[in-house]
Amino acid sequence: MSDDRLKSQRPDGLGHWPRGKRRNDPGPRREQVLRRLAAALDPLVRGVRSYVVVAEDLGVSDKTVARWLAGDDWPDADAVERLEAWCADPTSFLRARIKQLGRGGIAAAAEQLGLSPTATRDLVRAGDLDPTQIRALRRWLRSGGILPP
Repeated sequence: MSDDRLKSQRPDGLGHWPRGKRRNDPGPRREQVLRRLAAALDPLVRGVRSYVVVAEDLGVSDKTVARWLAGDDWPDADAVERLEAWCADPTSFLRARIKQLGRGGIAAAAEQLGLSPTATRDLVRAGDLDPTQIRALRRWLRSGGILPP
């Protein structure tokens, strides 16, 4: 019996998940969030708005984000909530990570941006970061092991 629907997704044929079967059920909310995500990523801006940035912020792989946007799979309910938050404010996850570091984190971020700690704190709170600043902060967070490399 060689039914294509039951073939493994793995190249060695040993996988247990049938090709084309999605892991999560679609729904109007998921579809709406994915449309908003696609619109938010248009145009892609390296280090600011990209599959990799979304993946870092949501704690998934960039391939997972690509599968969601291609319609090959749907995000689970938790990921949908995080996607909604990301679409509402793409810098919110970055700002939250810097805030978690406390005063020392703000001071180190200020050094990376070449600004005073007060100015950096105000920028991070307001979310008024330009693309160059966002890239610099992401690079700095990655090098410190706070974001995945």
